[in-house]
Amino acid sequence: MADAADSKSAVREDVWVRLPPRARLIQRYLLMKRATIERRLAHVGAESHTLREELKILEEQLQHFVDEADDARIRSLVSETPQAVVDHREAAKAVGAVKRDRDARLKRLAKLEAKQDSLLDQLQSIS
Repeated sequence: MADAADSKSAVREDVWVRLPPRARLIQRYLLMKRATIERRLAHVGAESHTLREELKILEEQLQHFVDEADDARIRSLVSETPQAVVDHREAAKAVGAVKRDRDARLKRLAKLEAKQDSLLDQLQSIS
C-alpha cells in the first residue's frame, strides 16, 4: 500500500479565489441596486398601508354623508321649503366630494400596487 502522502486523496489547503475588479464592481452595483429596490418597496408598502387606513375612514364618512343626504332629501320632499332644498343640495355636494376623494385615493392605491409589482419584478430579475 502507498503512504497517505503519496496518494491522490491528500488533504489540500483551502483555495481563495479573488474576483477581478470589474466583477467586484458589478457585484457591489447589484447589492446597491437591491438595497435601493428594497428601500423603495418598504416606502411603497408604508404608503399603501396609510392609504388603506384612510380609505377605511373615508368609507365610514361616506356612509354617514349618504345617510345624511337621504334624510335631507326626505325632509325636502316632505316640507317643500326652500331651506330644506338647500340643505339637500349641500348634503349631496358633500357626498360627491367624499366620493371624489375616495376615488382619487383608490386610483393612487392602484398605482402604488402597480409600482410594487414592478419593483418586485426588478428585485426578482437581479436575484
